[in-house]
Amino acid sequence: MLAANLLFAESFESGVDSNHWSNRWVEDGQDAWYRSSQAATDGSYSAQVRGNASDATLTLVQSIDLTGNESAQLNFDWQISNGLDSGEYLALDISSDGGASWINNVRQLRGDFDAENVWHSQSVDLSDYASSDVLLRFRSLVDRRNEIANVDNVQIVSVMPDLPLIPTISFPDFSNPDGLHLVNAASAPAGADASLELTPARPQSNGASWFNEKQSVANAWETTFDFRLGGGAGFAFVIQNHDPQYVSDHGASLGYLNLPNSVAIEFDTYENFQLNDPSHSHISVHTLGTSPNSHEESASLGSYNTPSIMDDGDVHTAKISYRPGTMEIFLDDLINPVLEVPLDLSTTLDLDAGRAWVGFTSSTGANAEKQEILNWDYGLRTEPTTLVFSADSNVVEGDSSGTQISFPVTARRLGDVSSPSSVQIAYSTADVTAQDGGTGEDSDYLAAAGSITFDFAAGESELTQTINVAVNSDTIEEDFETFQLNLSASADATLAANSATGTIQNDDSSVSIADAVSIEGSNQFGVVERFVTTNSSKMQLRGLSLGPDGNGDGHQDLYVVSRSQNEVLRFDGVSGKPIDVFVDSGAGGLVDPIDLRFGPDGNLYVTSGGSNRYPESNEILRFDGQTGTFIDVAVSGLQEVTSFDFGDGGHLYAASAATDSIEIYDVVNAQSLGTFISNAADNLGSAVFGEDLTGDGVSDLYVTNTLPREIIRYDGASGALIDTISLPASNVSMGRMDVGNDGSIYVSYVDYVSTDAPSGRTTILKLDGSSGEVIDEVSLERSGVTVMVDENDVVYVSGDRGLPVVDRIIPASAAVFDVSLSRASALPISVDFLSSDDVAAAGLDYEAVAGTLTFAPGQTSRSIVVPTIDDTEVEADEVFRVSLTNAQGTQLGDAEGSATILDDDSIQPSTNPLYVANIAFQSRRGGKQWRVLVEVRADSNGNGQADDGDDLVANANVTVQFAGKSLEGTTGGNGVFQSDWVSGLDSSVDYYANVTDLALTGYDEWNPLWLDLEDDSDGDGNPDELLLF
Repeated sequence: MLAANLLFAESFESGVDSNHWSNRWVEDGQDAWYRSSQAATDGSYSAQVRGNASDATLTLVQSIDLTGNESAQLNFDWQISNGLDSGEYLALDISSDGGASWINNVRQLRGDFDAENVWHSQSVDLSDYASSDVLLRFRSLVDRRNEIANVDNVQIVSVMPDLPLIPTISFPDFSNPDGLHLVNAASAPAGADASLELTPARPQSNGASWFNEKQSVANAWETTFDFRLGGGAGFAFVIQNHDPQYVSDHGASLGYLNLPNSVAIEFDTYENFQLNDPSHSHISVHTLGTSPNSHEESASLGSYNTPSIMDDGDVHTAKISYRPGTMEIFLDDLINPVLEVPLDLSTTLDLDAGRAWVGFTSSTGANAEKQEILNWDYGLRTEPTTLVFSADSNVVEGDSSGTQISFPVTARRLGDVSSPSSVQIAYSTADVTAQDGGTGEDSDYLAAAGSITFDFAAGESELTQTINVAVNSDTIEEDFETFQLNLSASADATLAANSATGTIQNDDSSVSIADAVSIEGSNQFGVVERFVTTNSSKMQLRGLSLGPDGNGDGHQDLYVVSRSQNEVLRFDGVSGKPIDVFVDSGAGGLVDPIDLRFGPDGNLYVTSGGSNRYPESNEILRFDGQTGTFIDVAVSGLQEVTSFDFGDGGHLYAASAATDSIEIYDVVNAQSLGTFISNAADNLGSAVFGEDLTGDGVSDLYVTNTLPREIIRYDGASGALIDTISLPASNVSMGRMDVGNDGSIYVSYVDYVSTDAPSGRTTILKLDGSSGEVIDEVSLERSGVTVMVDENDVVYVSGDRGLPVVDRIIPASAAVFDVSLSRASALPISVDFLSSDDVAAAGLDYEAVAGTLTFAPGQTSRSIVVPTIDDTEVEADEVFRVSLTNAQGTQLGDAEGSATILDDDSIQPSTNPLYVANIAFQSRRGGKQWRVLVEVRADSNGNGQADDGDDLVANANVTVQFAGKSLEGTTGGNGVFQSDWVSGLDSSVDYYANVTDLALTGYDEWNPLWLDLEDDSDGDGNPDELLLF
């Protein structure tokens, strides 16, 4: 409230002792009230009642004259301790005749009902009590010494009357919903009342309705609406400047979870203990500023527990009143607010010239709940005026003259428009990071100043003009730069915002590729990269599959289910760039899709009906694998199917969460083949086919048990249980699973409400397919359910709940080349790439790659992933290259990168006999220094000699006698021992290199007479070689 005059104030600071009220207050005869320093909201003291008070009163001595102050308001703070029992209370009474009569219980705090040990701020409209003889008294009933209640900061203020309300949105009902953008399950008109139905009476549903024109929210405004709730979660009124099609997933999110740049006023009718909700029926204001919003209580600016439930099926009226700095929420009583929070929308949110979208969001969980808005009005609290607003603007800098930034400025008359009028707007520019320097080399734009006039004819309500600012183009690589356009208005106009920002977007850059390193055969996770980013936060991405090449580049592309939009999207499998909508929204009745697979017939199969949202539509639909055209319903009569896969024989195996069973279907003949596995898990999640564990030539079936956390494996032919892998315990949701080509198992754990990750957190575990032990794990700072592994062990993870992305986790065995721009560009950029051999050979050591890499505007980093080929050969590290060519929209910088494949193979121990396979000499410095090389092999083929095909032996201890010296050491990874260099040899003397000892733990003992390539030429019983100068 806006206070014009303070008529009365009492914070109980004055007094000599605890019972001294400075002649302003008087007690009854119970002596139960005290001035206490134990608790206070204003200063150090409050009025406190404690122990054995039977309607003990504390009454004002002097009446207050409110004549002429009909808009007066009483404000005060009070609290009760947790000792108060049911029937005990602290109450406010008011008399308008000097105490001759009293209105009791104008406000009351009740024991065992209202929140205890917390201060409550109360406001009372005194218009019904206005007289010259107003008295206040506080009255309490408690019966024990430890039962305490306090009152503090009592004020009476004369409130300024509200400014006129000028409506900008008005729906007496929703029989004509023009102007609304309805998202997902939201519909209008609905039912006999022609209401706005945010969610139907259906579980696991979500819906939103946004007014399609941004509203002024930076100035004073007010909105009123009637609502009716049939149970369950509730809804939210939301102010946001992010996406007019946004709605988050079902459940406790109320439809606004993770919505950036938003303020949500919850009308919440479900107490979620995990979120620390204050009660089962409460109103709460939530915001995290420009960051993704949260439904956790930690994001609340304040909350109010309603004395009776809001989801009682009755009609309730809400009013939200905003003045810069304060928001008030009213429920049913539109005079006295139930909640007041400090809030300045201009500083909390990033607004569009003071404007944002407004609307309603809702979601349901397991229960079937209908949530309705019956009418809606929104308006500005202002004198009739002309509202002027301008939007931020930008332009690509370019390389030649003539570029300019255009700022649209709109003037809208509010109130009476029957007469002509005129307003004038002055403007001027100011540097931020861009510099006004005339036409000099450092100049980014030309300063502008002047004025524009809006001349309204009678009946005309809105006009738009443009302010143009010239930009100096160049070819210099630089960051995006900004300047400010400042506005001022004549007295008869109101600015929604007094400035707009102009951004000069750079279009000059160079592209370079960095070197890469891979570890051949590594089973660890490597680089994590954002592979797919969609342009709408409304999407909820789930099922993933690689499928047919959709753009002719010779590579498989990525197909992704958009659960919220009821469609299948297609992305380039190399770059992640969007190709198209492969299956149109709702095609063939597609609704709430979760999983998809390409079948053995090449067609695409997609679940419809979700797990239990649309039980009447629980089906698997079939679409043409090349065109996305609907073919038919492949499987019907399903019950909460969460996932499916195709077995080796081409049949479809569906996991039913309703029955925890695996059902088989013949999709060729469109018939059920019955239940494959009954009670496959206690809480069945996903099901996929993996390795043949039993050796019968049939892939076996892996299923997840979401509680307890397990993977259960069944024989793919018989359905018999093979084994169970216990997973690490966790208190977060278990997502999906997939199996890699090497038998490794990949599982997602999803935390939707992580306190330190506003978009949630997903942990991907990689498990050894034999032991079930965790090999590696990686954490993503967002929620995501579906995990998919391709033939190169690249892991794809889809985004969920307002973060529609696909990340991919590259194995450490792949070479990842980072390709980067020197500066962000406002234009799309592309560059071709091609791999080439160095020491490493395509097809033997790595897979050749070629294609085009695309940078979206503003994007500065991309990756080229090159899979390497594992082998068991002990070899030196190898190198190949990737080159950049044909840069479009940029210049080539460092255009060639080299990748080093680190060999991971070593000579394995053996118990076969060891042999000296070869002895050789090396010299340097013109023959002045010599050393001995000894090659050691094991007789791995058992033919009694050292062949070239026998295993080389690493880490064998070797002792060589040479030129009177004993040279000791071990063989390297290539099976060769290299001695130290020896000097001072006489070329007229014969020198033998004698191997006198050879040993390695785990091998049969060395017999020096087991000779192969070398003879005992000096007759000492040891293999040797004669040095020939």
